[in-house]
Amino acid sequence: MLVKELKSLLKSSHSSSESFVYENLLVLIRWFDIYAVRRLLCSARPVVIQTPVNPTASDQDLQQAQLWQLAQRTTALPFGRGAFILATTCTLLTEALTVPKLILAGRLPSQQNATVNLDPNVRNVQELKSWPEFHNAVAAGLRLAPPQGKMSRTWILYNKPEEPTVVHAGLLLSLGLHGQLRVLTITDIYQYYSQEHESTTVGLMLGLAASYRGTMQPAISKYRAKPLETGQLGNWLVARRGGNCIVTLVANWKCTATQWDRWYTGN
Repeated sequence: MLVKELKSLLKSSHSSSESFVYENLLVLIRWFDIYAVRRLLCSARPVVIQTPVNPTASDQDLQQAQLWQLAQRTTALPFGRGAFILATTCTLLTEALTVPKLILAGRLPSQQNATVNLDPNVRNVQELKSWPEFHNAVAAGLRLAPPQGKMSRTWILYNKPEEPTVVHAGLLLSLGLHGQLRVLTITDIYQYYSQEHESTTVGLMLGLAASYRGTMQPAISKYRAKPLETGQLGNWLVARRGGNCIVTLVANWKCTATQWDRWYTGN
């Protein structure tokens, strides 16, 4: 579509002023850049793997090695996409949030675009996708433009699945970053924590910390610290080498730049 518009613009350049054509070319160039970034950050399609037309057994091993490298790249895309599409879509409170799929498969153009998946006997695919699925949902939630006033509590609970998932956990964090989790009641928070689902607990705890920053509300502080007291996040905090910073964030609604730096670097 952009190519057709560019050709049409070039044809009309003979009867148009040079400044008009130049300004429109700049607009089209910007759109080309946006389109290129959009394709670069897409994780909902199989990635291309270049292989021979008639692969041997060693070529198949090479396919798996290439796909593993590309899969790790794909799992990092939600971070950039969350920033790229931030607040670009209006919230539809009558519809559930659609989260794009995170596809780690590849396709082979030399073999009629046949699809190849990671071998579960060689790689732990579920472990690889667990937290990337969480971040993928965070990116989808950040796409929502905050509505005028508060987000509907009914809409949040409408998107809540019967069984806890990493996708809904990511949505909770994104809504928290938008400052929209204040609509949840203490009962809602307790029900989320009672599921004892690691990613849901992490998403809700950090989301509440973002939504209630600077408020110093004792009731919220008490319920946000509950997972830490019961040890629900023990493995998560140890894996990230920053438990003290999270405790400070949850208990006091503040964390200095130095503390965040220590959390990320592990020093």
